[in-house]
Amino acid sequence: RGSAIRSPFGVRNTKIYLNGIPLSDAGGNTYFNLLDPQLVQGVSLVKGPAASLYGAGTQGVVLLDAAPSSSLGQHGQVQAGLGSYGLAQGGFRLENKSQDRQSLVHGQWLQQTGYRQQTALQKGQFYGQLARQLKRTAFNGFVLLAHLRYQTPGGLTAGQVAANRRQARPSTATLPGAVAQEAGVQNNTVLTGWKAEHKWGQGFFLKGFLSLGKTSFKNPFITNFEKRDETQFNTGFQWGWQSAWQGMKAEVVVGGEALFLEADIQQFDNDFGRPGRQQSHDLVRAGQRFLFGQINLTWSKGWQVQLGSSSNLQSYDYKRQMDLGQAWKERRARAPFVPRLAVQYRFRPNVLVYALASKGFSPPSLAEFRPSDGLFYPFLQPEFAENVEAGFRWNSPSHPWQWSLAFYRNRLLQTITRRLDPQGQEYFVNAGTTAQNGVEVQFQGTLYQQAKASLGRWDIRGQFSWQDHRFLQYQSGQNDYSGNPLTGVPQAMAQLSQGFYFQHNWDVQLGFQYTGALTLNDAATVRDKGFWVGQCSVKKTFQWKAKTISCQGLVDNLLNVDYALGNDINAAGNRFYNPAPGRNYSILVKLSW
Repeated sequence: RGSAIRSPFGVRNTKIYLNGIPLSDAGGNTYFNLLDPQLVQGVSLVKGPAASLYGAGTQGVVLLDAAPSSSLGQHGQVQAGLGSYGLAQGGFRLENKSQDRQSLVHGQWLQQTGYRQQTALQKGQFYGQLARQLKRTAFNGFVLLAHLRYQTPGGLTAGQVAANRRQARPSTATLPGAVAQEAGVQNNTVLTGWKAEHKWGQGFFLKGFLSLGKTSFKNPFITNFEKRDETQFNTGFQWGWQSAWQGMKAEVVVGGEALFLEADIQQFDNDFGRPGRQQSHDLVRAGQRFLFGQINLTWSKGWQVQLGSSSNLQSYDYKRQMDLGQAWKERRARAPFVPRLAVQYRFRPNVLVYALASKGFSPPSLAEFRPSDGLFYPFLQPEFAENVEAGFRWNSPSHPWQWSLAFYRNRLLQTITRRLDPQGQEYFVNAGTTAQNGVEVQFQGTLYQQAKASLGRWDIRGQFSWQDHRFLQYQSGQNDYSGNPLTGVPQAMAQLSQGFYFQHNWDVQLGFQYTGALTLNDAATVRDKGFWVGQCSVKKTFQWKAKTISCQGLVDNLLNVDYALGNDINAAGNRFYNPAPGRNYSILVKLSW
């Protein structure tokens, strides 16, 4: 829902939790690409401003679950794979679960030379998790060690794409190119988080968490070489009460979170991939705090009401270390009352309708307050959102079918948008008011099922989004962009996937995703055309003693479409495009027990 306008790369303005503990730091950033997707066993989404339980934000919340499988005993898995453009990967997963204890160890390694020049990738991860259930108290903790190193090729002009879509950003008479400067990102992170929940009589419960993290980040770019050392500390609690009487259930939850981050940021000249003359040295301390309260009421006749609110504070204390004698400066952004109201009515066991209204508050992230151009932007204002949404969900009582339809209307005040200066360094500005209206349709079900037939089951899943996102009031200098589409947001998106399950443990997955046309600059003078991308996988599963072996082949970009992912919006010199690979292949073998 428009989050790409602030997050052309990385994840900002969307709060992410892993096992109930924030992955997002106090600066509003999440190193989401550190995670191995196969670590995650479940995902829940809260779209739009989440307000109460999750504090600040205007674009929603992602809740990730890395819990072991539900079956008791010891389980394990090892895997290895190869693919196009030098892809090589391997991993393992070990689980041990009893009635009151569980443990999980997960590891992954992946590397690839890449499709374009300067796109090599190395990624490694180790994750360990322990959980213990006592009579009234549950403990859960994890440790994450992650290494990520990838090269960045830079954006190309349309002419450069036509001449050679696999090239990196070339050198010019005034600036060296991505290859010469060894442009890329290196991230080494360790994060540990622990939480506890205690329940006692009369329906009371108390939850709390604590997490610590350390990140070493390096980013050689065309015009500079940035080093960041970040230390984070996060804590939070929830106190609640649950009760039921005369056909009604009630739950009251109050709590809060406090997230702290200290970032030591040094910026140098980039001397062909090595730090040169120091340009700046800054120390930034970020704090994000909020208190919340929420009431959930459920009636036996099908009504459910949720009412909540939060009070939020974002703080930045910053100091330029190279300026001797400079005192600390501060920037505070507050939202004392951010409410959320949701009403749901289930008028049949398989049909429900809902409506919600909420407000959102999203202060500038650290990467926007102090972006890659090395300057501070203390006058950058926080976003405020006003969101209303309505929809329905239907489950077939006799067949495995589900449908959902949602309408939303979101107004963003002081919308934060990205800019690039002539050297390609980013900075952010407030772009007035934007309207983000949309319709979302989702469905899934089984088209065919016959146990003894060659084709045992045929599943289908699809979704469609219509996004009418526009600038309402946006003046930039002498240019009036009011009424233009929101930059970088496609008007239409669609996905359709099908699963075919055959006898003898064969299955075929076929999926297509459509991304509609979108504008690449605020003036709406440059557009990227829409495109379809397809994927197809074929998997065969074997049983060998007490073990399972699966062999899977995958074809990506099935239709061999020329398209670009991760376009650089508002790019200087019209370097908007980052071409994606054509048709490519991979294989993966897994051994499970």
